[in-house]
Amino acid sequence: MPASALHAHLASLDFHAAITRDAAWNPVVDAEFTAEQGNRVLIVDVRAYEELTGPLGYIPTSVHVPLARVSDLVRLGPRARLVLVSKDGRRAAIAARLLELCGLTTAAALEGGLLAWRAAGLPCTREAQGIVSDLPADVDAILDSPVRPDGPLDLHELRAHVSVKHRIRWMKLAAFLLNGRTACVDGRDSQGVVGAPGGDAGEMALALAAAEAHGVTLDDVTVDGLLRGWVESFGRFYLHSDIHALQHLIHTLSADPDVPPGVLPKPDASALEWRRFTANPPVELRPILLRHLAAPANIGCGHLRMSILHGSAYGVRPALVQSVLRAFFLARWDGLPELEYVSLGGGHQEGAVLVVRLEGEIQPYTHIPLVPPAIGDVQMFVAHPQVSAYQRTEVAHWLCHRPELPALHGRWAALTETLHRLGDRQLNATLSRLAPGLPMYEAVFTPDREVRVSSLGPVPGYAHEAIPM
Repeated sequence: MPASALHAHLASLDFHAAITRDAAWNPVVDAEFTAEQGNRVLIVDVRAYEELTGPLGYIPTSVHVPLARVSDLVRLGPRARLVLVSKDGRRAAIAARLLELCGLTTAAALEGGLLAWRAAGLPCTREAQGIVSDLPADVDAILDSPVRPDGPLDLHELRAHVSVKHRIRWMKLAAFLLNGRTACVDGRDSQGVVGAPGGDAGEMALALAAAEAHGVTLDDVTVDGLLRGWVESFGRFYLHSDIHALQHLIHTLSADPDVPPGVLPKPDASALEWRRFTANPPVELRPILLRHLAAPANIGCGHLRMSILHGSAYGVRPALVQSVLRAFFLARWDGLPELEYVSLGGGHQEGAVLVVRLEGEIQPYTHIPLVPPAIGDVQMFVAHPQVSAYQRTEVAHWLCHRPELPALHGRWAALTETLHRLGDRQLNATLSRLAPGLPMYEAVFTPDREVRVSSLGPVPGYAHEAIPM
């Protein structure tokens, strides 16, 4: 299956998984999920035209299709993932239900409408010249997936990609810290991302490694408590796998003699069935499943996998990374809703590394860009070092106030310095293994949302050991 088709299939699975039902059984999705989808969804505003330039404004990149014309959306077909928007969500919910009855099962209303969107700190505009009323000619225009051969991305392509304003989602940093999630730098995540190596799971493993560098001893029980405290303090928590790791997990589980007969999904079970199974496995299977999920071959995140395989290069104890993974799945099985486990599709086809920066210092009120890391079938590793540095400073404060870590009390400055230094080391270690020789670019966004793109040269390779595949 071509990478673009696989991404579309996984995006549809994610969309279906995100849909819930309101009291009238209309399909809805929340504001944070919608904001993170980037060009994977088409946002459709169903209000009257004059409302778009009123006090609430409208969502940038949305298309205006008033309620009386909403049946026009049917022609886009079942591959189109649509989020319908109205003031408080009620009109959009009725429209979404109508489209569902017409066969569009990937149409949902924005829960709470623009009121919820704005409450989450997400951007709106009132500019009349930005209103788009013409539907795309076909679904491929919605998916925004131009055909391009594999290979490195050049400066012109990068500049064109980040300069198209409808591709970039913006989120206030304060809202991101409360409601967002740090994705991995992995280019296979086709939605708009704020990226750091390993996402939230990688950031926690990094923070705990820095704590151990200052004399803290961490066991599985302590890590489990810290992960739950992390989620309570910082909100959403992201960990990704991929299709290859899931397939390997299925194979190793099926071959494990310790697995009781009849507890696994059937051999012809779909990927969605396996995802549901791993989200809530039988209690008796969980200790066995934890062992498999923490095995490097079954870890779809290259950063976390290599942290385990090459701990000395990453400055982390491999068993500590595995402890974070086990704590994640235990908390997920306990029902913590903030934990997000995403399965990415395809293999690595990155053609560049993109470093995203904002002009000047960032503050809680700063809007940060979420850049989709894909140009057609070609991907980019995307890193946001300013946002990562801000978050790590806050994490250092948090760790230094944890009652179970008395050795860190009063050592914020030293811990912060270690976190920044170790974070740079781990980013370089991962890029040198996954992206050796790829061109690296820097995109600097100005306060008025213009962007400058420049070349940083090729990613240096790591010549002292084989690159794990």
